[in-house]
Amino acid sequence: KRKAPKTLSEIMEGWVTSVGHPIVVVNRKENGQLSLAQRVCLDTSALIVDGDWWIPISYTTSSDPNFVSTEPQRWVEPEPQDFQNINVTLEDDEWIIFNVLGSGFYRVQYDKITWKLLIDQLKRDAALDNDKAVIPPIHRAILVDDSFYLDRTGESLVRAFEIMEYVKDETSAYVWEALLNNVGFQHAVFPEAEKTLFLKYVHYLLRNAFRRVSDVTRWEKAYHVEVESLNERSLREAVFELSYSMELPALFNFSRDVATQIINGNFDERIIPPEVKNKLWCSAVSTEDLDIFRTRDGRV
Repeated sequence: KRKAPKTLSEIMEGWVTSVGHPIVVVNRKENGQLSLAQRVCLDTSALIVDGDWWIPISYTTSSDPNFVSTEPQRWVEPEPQDFQNINVTLEDDEWIIFNVLGSGFYRVQYDKITWKLLIDQLKRDAALDNDKAVIPPIHRAILVDDSFYLDRTGESLVRAFEIMEYVKDETSAYVWEALLNNVGFQHAVFPEAEKTLFLKYVHYLLRNAFRRVSDVTRWEKAYHVEVESLNERSLREAVFELSYSMELPALFNFSRDVATQIINGNFDERIIPPEVKNKLWCSAVSTEDLDIFRTRDGRV
């Protein structure tokens, strides 16, 4: 095993006494050589200054992807200097991911070249089953979450939108939960003149996912025949929640139709998955259908 660069007490000094948390900034030269710098982000002010941590760095690359080992391979030092060379050089089409499986307490701000390569890989992975994707679901969620968080610190929102584009084909609950945790905040701080456009874009991203999680045939199989995976149930819950908060028309139309069929005795209410049952009825009632309202009011 690799030796730590300092004693435990020296390494922990910065983690115990420093405010905020570190952001590792990646710099990639034209020849593929990488260097890293650290910054500290203070949540209360979005102020970014030089950091003061010994940061253990784990990473994996597209040429030899390994999302199992989280052992630190390099350390970013706390000395007040700019980028530190980590003796890693990548090919032109090779990406790198730092902080394997989110094992370290830091976020990563990638350079433009690496970010573009990661987005391309995410798009390819979205078309595959989760167990066949190169980048595992938990790391896809980390990339989504970091992109939104860095926007709050003053980085361009462009990166968040770039990664959102791939999410329309995503089937991992981890990723949709990361989106759920960030999209509402982003919508709240958007200028009023742009909120409608942002909402339409989120509706576009939700289209495929909502079609999947509202598939009644899947509900029937889950109730009568097979046990669903935890991912499928968590995915359904996250997508319904996001669809409700972002006022997706398809959710309210679907919920009203299901509720009407239940009232008329043409739909077995028992097959509605428990993780979305309350949200479905809330959506149905909010359509202001008088029959639905009376039915639910009588059950309260």
